[in-house]
Amino acid sequence: INKIPLDDDLVYELFSTANTDGIFQFETSSFKNMLVKYKPKNFNELVASIALVRPGPSQELETYIKRKNNLEKITYYHDNLKPILVETYGVIVYQEQVINILVTMAKFSYAEADNIRRAMSKKKMDIILNVKEDFIKRSISNGYDKELAINIFEHILKFASYGFNKAHSVAYALVSYQMAYLKVHYKPLFIFELLNNSLGNTESLKNYLNELKKDKLEIKQVSINMSSDTFV
Repeated sequence: INKIPLDDDLVYELFSTANTDGIFQFETSSFKNMLVKYKPKNFNELVASIALVRPGPSQELETYIKRKNNLEKITYYHDNLKPILVETYGVIVYQEQVINILVTMAKFSYAEADNIRRAMSKKKMDIILNVKEDFIKRSISNGYDKELAINIFEHILKFASYGFNKAHSVAYALVSYQMAYLKVHYKPLFIFELLNNSLGNTESLKNYLNELKKDKLEIKQVSINMSSDTFV
């Protein structure tokens, strides 16, 4: 499974059409709604989609999608932040981006910036708010406009309502992609495993069986003589 290509068009078509029942992370309505608008075309975009649905970045989801589709001008707050935000169209998506913004603008050490990241991951808003004045003061001393520093920190605060780190997003996206690859290329076997892993969950069983029916695959009825306690 670790040797499969990560650029399979059929896999990205599955994600773009939100045909993601049974796919890790992507089964919920919030993820499906995002996918239909977002339509990831490559692995990096799939990675971003994992993070974009979290409560913090989700506030910028519409902006992200418009910029991705060239419907809105991409801005980076400041030229010095472009290298940090270029891969996400100027939108703060990952915790690592917050760390690098704090280091770039306020010259925080990476250890100091990581302490703020930890506070974000644990939703300790008091710690984050206590850093605000220091961030603004240090940013101004490094030549940044006060209004810009306040604006950036407000965006960091919005992000802090719960943002994901890129390391997690990559790991999650890889598992999701691998499952989608199996669903695209080995669908009957993939659904078969899903069915046996969903015994007792009537709603999931119904959804997975309906997927097989859509593909015109015959599902044999229960048989007193032949049936077991699992799908075969």
